[in-house]
Parts: sequence; structure tokens; C-alpha cells
Amino acid sequence: MIKIIDNVLNDLHYAKLKSTLLDNINFPWYLGKIVATEKNSPYQFSHIFYGEQKINSNYFTLIEPVLQNLKIKNLIRIKANIILKTSEIVKHDFHIDTKAEKKFNTAIYYLNDNNGFTEFENGKIVKSISNRLIIFDGKIKHRGTSCSDNNYRSVINFNYIKK
Repeated sequence: MIKIIDNVLNDLHYAKLKSTLLDNINFPWYLGKIVATEKNSPYQFSHIFYGEQKINSNYFTLIEPVLQNLKIKNLIRIKANIILKTSEIVKHDFHIDTKAEKKFNTAIYYLNDNNGFTEFENGKIVKSISNRLIIFDGKIKHRGTSCSDNNYRSVINFNYIKK
């Protein structure tokens, strides 16, 4: 089951989060690998908010309004990604975000509108619509894509153990 929540943040919180991550030239993005892909460069820019059981970002407070929409017992990882525009949509390989042994949830928060999407192994597709949050069992294989109608596709991935 995939839960979709549109307009998850109020306009003020959404604008602040988006402007800080996407319009601020000083926000720290780091080059990293994408889960394998058949076409084009397997790279993206990422920012780890939380990992290895600790906050890794001075910007953690920006995502707290999103966290309030999740029933979290323990965080596993929170990572923002930017995938740059491609001439046609490139689908990445199906994957699970983390190798956590316990049952966990994944939530994906979409920062901008674009023609990219999240696809699940069962064929279900969720479009990239800004300020949308999807929540699902973290053991369900899924994949992201690039986009071809915007300069980039940006999401924040949350992996956590539910209360």
C-alpha cells in the first residue's frame, strides 16, 4: 500500500525548504552515485540529513515539518537528491533504500514539479508533484527517474522505523 499526501507542508514551510535547498547557491550538495542505471551518467547530487544514527546536517531543522507527518520510532536515514535533466526520462534500477534488517518505512518528499516519477515493481507510478509525500513499506522495491522537462528532479528520501 502506498499512501500519498499532497500539500503536506503549508506554503511558508514549503517555500522555505525549497528556496534553501534549490535556490540557495551555498547549500551543500555532494556528488554521488545513483542506484545503477542503464543509460547516461549514474551520478546525482545528494545531501545526507541523517545517517549512521546521527544528524549530519546543519539544515536538519528545515525538514522537521515533514517529519511531523511521519510516525517515527527511529530514524535510519534521510537523504535529499538532485538528478539533473536528461533529454529523455531515464529509469534507474529497482532497489530498496537501505539494508535495514528490521521492518521499516520509506517516505519520499517531492521538492519540485517535473515529468519524472517513482515507479514500483508492481507497475504503480507516482508522479513528481511538488510538496507531495508518499509513504510505503521500505522493503518494496521502487525506482526513481530523471526528468526531461525541468533542469532537475529533487526529492528527499526518509527511511525510518514506524511507531
